Amino acid sequence: MRRSIIGFIFVVVCLNILGTKAKAADTNKYPKTIVAEAESNNHSNEAMIISPNEKIIGAISGDSDYDYYLFCFPEDGLLTIDFSGDTTDDLYILRVYDETNNIIIDDYITIKNKWPSYTLNFKKGSALLFKLFRFRPGYDEYVYSDRVDNYELFFHFDNSITDWGFENNNNKDNATPLTCKKYDNCLGEDEGDYYVYTPNKNGYVYFTIKSEDGKSLQYNTQELLFVINENSGMYARETEVSETEVVYGNYLAKKGVPMYICVTFLPFSSYSIEPTLKTTFIETEGNNSYSDANKIKLNKDCCGMLNESTDVDYYKFTANKTGKIKLNFNMEMLFKELGYKVTILDSKNKKVASTEFTKDGSLKFKVKKGKRYYVRINQEDYWGTWRKRMYKFKIVSK
Repeated sequence: MRRSIIGFIFVVVCLNILGTKAKAADTNKYPKTIVAEAESNNHSNEAMIISPNEKIIGAISGDSDYDYYLFCFPEDGLLTIDFSGDTTDDLYILRVYDETNNIIIDDYITIKNKWPSYTLNFKKGSALLFKLFRFRPGYDEYVYSDRVDNYELFFHFDNSITDWGFENNNNKDNATPLTCKKYDNCLGEDEGDYYVYTPNKNGYVYFTIKSEDGKSLQYNTQELLFVINENSGMYARETEVSETEVVYGNYLAKKGVPMYICVTFLPFSSYSIEPTLKTTFIETEGNNSYSDANKIKLNKDCCGMLNESTDVDYYKFTANKTGKIKLNFNMEMLFKELGYKVTILDSKNKKVASTEFTKDGSLKFKVKKGKRYYVRINQEDYWGTWRKRMYKFKIVSK
């Protein structure tokens, strides 16, 4: 039975109406139905309530006609809205509001035979208000039209998905757990999607963001992804793979320590985010002196971080041969004005070799088999500012 609601505070009302259907969620048995638009649904407090997997046959009866629909998620799931119309002479406008009256979709629908489809991923109890009307030009060009344009709206609901994040994950408290590849949407103009990734091992992690709707990710790429935890610094290296795929990394990852990730870019863009964890040795603070150096293995990656401008990190290793070996250094931040100073010391704290890296590179030096050597890493702050700096290196000795 259809019923109207008053105002846009409708979550409880929606759940009561759809509650009897929630039992079917376990088997995903929401029957497909076709229903005619029920007038009058010209105001938000007269919105027609939609059931999962329901197709609406409706009409815009004139330039002053507005059609409102209300959908409440009976459980976590994916709602796909397919639109089709019978004219290209006029533009349709579809707006979608969340419970707080924020506009999450504002789309002009124009092209026949290429009608749009929208995917919305929300948790149980979320409610969305849909407003459909015909575009009216500016005041000087305004001509009233009472022509009837028919349309169809199909609300397909899928409760079996496991690889999507769910709205509203636009703050840390509601962050979506990121354990594998997840699909999501950026809804609205200012929305950011938050995820929490908890490494199960020490190492470093990078995140691959891929556009799933073909939209370019080249806009505002410096603000595409933030990692906001104490272990990772503010930015990491970004490597643009293509217009539709960007990789961010590497971030220092410590076992059991949550990392909060915020993704923000084009409004209403479908994308996927996937973490990749590489296990490696992680620096243990405080290794700020010669006597407190971390012991490392040859031919193994080592990750560390300079936490402040005065931080110095020490590592020690034992040479496995006599001759030349090298240190491969990887800068994890693209701030070329801030170079990393790397110094090799012998067991008597005397300098063997030293260089400053302003880009990825290597340092060759001589060693004697069985002797202990030390690596000292520090960084000068030339511009009077400081951000945490991550780095990665490996002593290569075959």
